[in-house]
Amino acid sequence: MRLHVVNRMGGGYGTFIRSLMRRGERVWEVSSSDVPVNPSDITHLVLYGYMPDFPFHLFPNARRYYYFHGLRMLSRRMILGKKEINPLHFWRLRKFRQWLRNFDDYLSVSFAMREMARKFYGVDSKVVHNGIEMEGKNSLCPRISRGYLLWIGREAWVKGLDTFLQLMKSLPEFEGVVVGNVKPAGELPNVRFVGYVEDLKEVVCGAGAVVITSYFESFSYTTLEALMYGKPVLVLKRAAGAWEILQILGLYRWGFDLLDDIARFVRENSSIDFPKGLNLSYFSFDNTYRKLLEALE
Repeated sequence: MRLHVVNRMGGGYGTFIRSLMRRGERVWEVSSSDVPVNPSDITHLVLYGYMPDFPFHLFPNARRYYYFHGLRMLSRRMILGKKEINPLHFWRLRKFRQWLRNFDDYLSVSFAMREMARKFYGVDSKVVHNGIEMEGKNSLCPRISRGYLLWIGREAWVKGLDTFLQLMKSLPEFEGVVVGNVKPAGELPNVRFVGYVEDLKEVVCGAGAVVITSYFESFSYTTLEALMYGKPVLVLKRAAGAWEILQILGLYRWGFDLLDDIARFVRENSSIDFPKGLNLSYFSFDNTYRKLLEALE
C-alpha cells in the first residue's frame, strides 16, 4: 500500500496530490489529521516537503521516498549562484541534508530540480515530471490580434516580478497584467495588478503571451496551462523547469537568455503564432501517474 504525505495541501504539489487522490491514492495531510491507515500496511511512503519531526518509526515496512517538488532551505544568494557568508543558512541546509538521510530513494519533478538536488543536497534522484489534468480543459482560446503580456505568480522574490516590471518598463507601448496574490509594486502606467482570479483561463485567453521571469522554477504549471489553452509562453532560461518544458515540446524559440531578448522578440512579433497540433500528451497526468508507479516499483 502506498501513502503520500504532505504537511498541508498548498502550492504546486497540492495540485499534484489532488490528482493522485482522484486515482485512488491514499494521502495523509499531517497538519490536519492522524494517519488515515494502519502504518504497518504501508509499503511505499512518499513525502512531499520538509517535515523535520516526521515519525518515520511508525512505518517499519515502508520503503521511503522523498519527492523534490521545489527548493528547500536555500538562501537567495545560493539560488542565484552567489557566495553565501551567513552561517545560519549553512546550518539550515545541513539540517535538511541530514534529514534527507531518512530516505531510501529520491524523485525529482524535473531534470532541473534533479541537478539542484545533486548540487545542494548531495543526492541523486529519478525524474518524474509533473503532469496536468487535460480532460475537459483542452479547448483553445480564440485567436486575438494582440493582447497583454501576462505574469502569473505569488508573493515570493524567486518568481521574478521585479524582472517582469523591468520588461514592461522597456515596453511602454504594451500592456502588462499581473495575476496573483501580490502587492502592487511600482507605478508603471502600462501594468495592471488584478490580484487573485477565479477563472484563470479567461485571463489567459486575453493575453498575447504569458511571460515567465522566475529566478528558478522546479517545474511550471503556469507554462503547461497556458500552452494547453493555445497561448505562447516566453521564458527566461533561468526559470529552468519552465524552460525544460519548452525544450521537451520543441518550443526553443520561446526561451531567452536575457530580458532584452524577450523585449526585442515582443516588438518584432506583434502577434505570436502558436504551433498547430501541439502535442502535450507527455505532460498528461495519466502519463505522469504511470511513470510515478514505475518509479515506485
